[in-house]
Amino acid sequence: MLNFLPLTYVSFLLILYGIRPDSFSAITIVPAWIWPIPGFYLLRIFWEYSNSSKKLYFLLISLFLWFLFIVINIEELRSIPRDLFIRPSSPEKWLSLSSEGKAIRVVSYNSNSKIGIFQELESISPDILLLQEAPNAENINEHIKKVFGNTAGVCFEGDNCIISRGKVIQEILPSSIKSFAVKAKVIFESGFECNVVCFRLKTPEVRFDFWSPDCWRKQRGNRIFQRNQIRSLIENLDKKVTDFPLIFGGDFNAPQGDGIFDEISPFLRDSFSEKGVGWGNTINSNFSVLRIDQIWINNYFSPLIVQALKSQFSDHNFVVCDLLIRRKNEK
Repeated sequence: MLNFLPLTYVSFLLILYGIRPDSFSAITIVPAWIWPIPGFYLLRIFWEYSNSSKKLYFLLISLFLWFLFIVINIEELRSIPRDLFIRPSSPEKWLSLSSEGKAIRVVSYNSNSKIGIFQELESISPDILLLQEAPNAENINEHIKKVFGNTAGVCFEGDNCIISRGKVIQEILPSSIKSFAVKAKVIFESGFECNVVCFRLKTPEVRFDFWSPDCWRKQRGNRIFQRNQIRSLIENLDKKVTDFPLIFGGDFNAPQGDGIFDEISPFLRDSFSEKGVGWGNTINSNFSVLRIDQIWINNYFSPLIVQALKSQFSDHNFVVCDLLIRRKNEK
């Protein structure tokens, strides 16, 4: 039994994180980098106490599987080194493209209803802001001109808000969707138009009582609920998902790689997965372990650089995404 335990453990996790079934979301909601810690402890016990003549064989196979698990599932090991290659050249490139109207900066942020976030946004200078748990409309209207200028447009739906330097035309959503999302068309002075969807999906319970059947039921139920929320958004967008520039983001309340992203990955791309740099996790702002705040795009955009910036006002970090505007089929 001892010979097979470490190998079974890593094989189980490798398959589980590859498939991410709803029934096991209680496990896959946990940051992937947590699981190698007990895994390597099991390997140490195995190496010390196993009398098998094949223990070296079992050790090497287990280490190889752990290597695969880490490379595939621990996103931070890709985004942190990427910082060395993307960031040094990005400021100059960004300023040039932005001044020519060829690029926009999109920020997604769960503000926890704190109006002080606009102080931080002045230095970030977004073109489009996707705001979740937004302050009330009166407070926002007092501050948006400082960040977005006199041409600022804004729309609200529940506690979600879209603010832009361009004109914002809100689109009516079904009552079942507008309870967690807002949708608008943004028109910039340059004439460029894009659809923008901002949302906050259902918040899961934070539980680690894996021995409780209720924990597994609740996490599975939450995953299914979030899937249905995403599906309803995509169905509402219809052909605009692929035939019109689209920015789709907010607080997914689900970790990177979660099973709910299967609903949008055929149509949209995770901007951070392509050009994310540094430590991209957004929750909690003091010790960020999961990237639940994300910005997804279609083929009318290419990300230049995406990063998470710490906020002093909320328990979420900012997601700052610089996007190059391009034709749909442009390489």
